[in-house]
Amino acid sequence: DTEIVFILPPRDYFSPTDYTFEVDVLTGSTPSNTVTFSYTPVSVEILVIGAAPIDGSETEYEFTDGGTVTMTAILTGNVENITYLWEIIGPDGQPVTIPGLDLTGQSISFNYNDLPGDGRYVIRLTVTNEFGEQQTVEIGLTRLPPGQVQIIVNVVPIAAARTRAFPVSGLEINALVQVLNPPDNASIEYEWTYNNGEPIVFTPESISPDNTSTVARLGRNLFIPQQDVFPSLDLIPVVCRATLVQDRSITGDDTELISIVEAQLVAQINDGSEF
Repeated sequence: DTEIVFILPPRDYFSPTDYTFEVDVLTGSTPSNTVTFSYTPVSVEILVIGAAPIDGSETEYEFTDGGTVTMTAILTGNVENITYLWEIIGPDGQPVTIPGLDLTGQSISFNYNDLPGDGRYVIRLTVTNEFGEQQTVEIGLTRLPPGQVQIIVNVVPIAAARTRAFPVSGLEINALVQVLNPPDNASIEYEWTYNNGEPIVFTPESISPDNTSTVARLGRNLFIPQQDVFPSLDLIPVVCRATLVQDRSITGDDTELISIVEAQLVAQINDGSEF
């Protein structure tokens, strides 16, 4: 027996439009079977937890004192043997070093006092896969002056940044909410907007019991029973907004785009045998 190992050349060896390859072996005049290899370009997004999106932006965030920011790389495509390189660029355009912070992992986490001063920082991530292909993305992070009251809302994505509902369960979406520098006896009011067709807004006045066939608004959690979940060809925006009751000018919100796919129920007949 002879084992032949074929290693696909680096991605930049091929045409940028080539994504499917067929590999076979010719021994003398006898061809082998053909193996098809599909190449999906690597793509990366940065998931930000602990900072508030600015005006609904997915690339600009801000936070004030008391906050801790965690950024995680979300990858799709050919993601075997990925290497990561994070960079933090200060408002003056110079690299910022945070002692003890590992810049070569899938995520990084740092707090307000780790940054040397106020202003807009650039967080840059470069990922490289086993084919040598690189992708670079950037996030803008503004360090606000200390002492400001801020509500940070981050809707938590499920299943690699997309939430799917299956027949066995409803659609549940959770939000992480932080209040930085809150006043005494602060209380928060939550509002969810679920847009599958006409936008539906759920406020404290529209809370419904869990045992009804309607959406239940549960503070930091949104749960929609399966019978009220319908598949959609489009990404559906879900928004969580938190408001400080003592000062309604102070709010925070975040949006998550979800994908709801139709899962078919398949009947199976068992012959009674035990395995």
